[in-house]
Amino acid sequence: MREEPGEPQDDLDIEITDLDEGKPAGLTPNAYRQFVRRHKRPLTAMTASMVVLAILLLLFSIAPIRQLLQPPGQQATFSYHLDASPPWGHLFVDGQAVNVSSKSYPLLSLSRGQHTLAWRADPFPPQQCTLVVPVGSGIDTCKHPPIPPASGGTDSYISFPADITLLSPQQRNALLQATQAAFDRQQSSEMVRAGELYAQTAEGGGSNLPSCTVLQTAALCLTDAHQTLRATLRLQLDTTSWPRVSCAGGACSSEGQNCHLYCVPFAYDAPDLPVSSTIWPASVYVQLLWQFTTLRGQVIADNQANTFIRGQQNDIPMSLNVTWNGRQWGVSVASISDYVYAGDPVCAAAMDDLYNLESAVPAATAHDIETSMNPIQGTTFASGCLIEFQLQNNVVRTTTPNVSPPLVADIMQRFGVLLAVNDVAHRLFPFLPVANTYEKQLAQQWTILQPGGASQSVVFTVSGA
Repeated sequence: MREEPGEPQDDLDIEITDLDEGKPAGLTPNAYRQFVRRHKRPLTAMTASMVVLAILLLLFSIAPIRQLLQPPGQQATFSYHLDASPPWGHLFVDGQAVNVSSKSYPLLSLSRGQHTLAWRADPFPPQQCTLVVPVGSGIDTCKHPPIPPASGGTDSYISFPADITLLSPQQRNALLQATQAAFDRQQSSEMVRAGELYAQTAEGGGSNLPSCTVLQTAALCLTDAHQTLRATLRLQLDTTSWPRVSCAGGACSSEGQNCHLYCVPFAYDAPDLPVSSTIWPASVYVQLLWQFTTLRGQVIADNQANTFIRGQQNDIPMSLNVTWNGRQWGVSVASISDYVYAGDPVCAAAMDDLYNLESAVPAATAHDIETSMNPIQGTTFASGCLIEFQLQNNVVRTTTPNVSPPLVADIMQRFGVLLAVNDVAHRLFPFLPVANTYEKQLAQQWTILQPGGASQSVVFTVSGA
């Protein structure tokens, strides 16, 4: 095929010529093939070079290959703990679904550079953030829970909290209603025998006049039943957000969440907490409220807080198991066996009262006594709670360890009133009323039913002997 000089060429014109045209004269077929190979070699080498260059460019654009070619000593990937709620959600990194293991707070490996992370968990709206790896090397819009120095943690966490304020009003109200329904199922009643004591701190509440004992830092208000009464304890979900003494120091908030609505445990708080792919472990606050009526139904006192300390906060944290089946919420109160931090709200209220009465312990023979509080649940929430104190004098234990067995003080919380069950408790808290014979029998029964106690012991230090 020859091009005549000066003639315009049209790329769309196709000319078919004899394949032998341009063949050097006098060449045998074998010599001709060698001639063609020799003259086509430069074209083949150029094409091969372009192909190799294209392949290299493609390889450099693939992250794993880039990581292999990183300069020696430069870290290629970084790991982060994923702390996302609710657990039935799905993680997407740069638009691609990532399989997140079901173990507690799994590790997520990300390469250097900018990534877009999204967490999608119905019926919550999707949450999305931008992360530049490593953290601190660029713009970062992801949430990283601050790890307290006391926790000793050094790992990085990426958090997608399930804030219910993100829900639509319809779904938020449905969740709150399902939660209150779960608490309504926990309502229980007990009989108050004539002569038994019950808390009465509400101003102007009840026909029986309260008797208040004024201590240096507290006023204890209670009354006795003139006849047999029915005491009903209900749990009311507390959704208020106004500041409270019990919320001082951010105790009711976490990463901007109002825990009077819903909170979730953060990874650094419970790194070994079992995580279910279908159950969201949430925490809320409840108020414990009593109603006392006669056997004929006449109301003697209503909405009485479960404490005999006037002005004492009545906010108790409760742990929940929350599920979503694609159409509606499921909520149940978590049992103590579900989570280490879960507990009986009546026992929690009793221990709060004891902590607040610590400064009222007389210091006539002042020295520290280390005690371990072991709460034992009653048969129902309304029946009360028994707190066992194991007392051990620090000085005795330091000089002659294990010489004397620890003393045990038993204190019962019943109808909002703390009672000294034995002599050791009465000596430790002489301002508490003393349990009667029937109440002491109840304490013994609860101890037999739950000899090991209902939760882990905690350290409590008081002054006095």
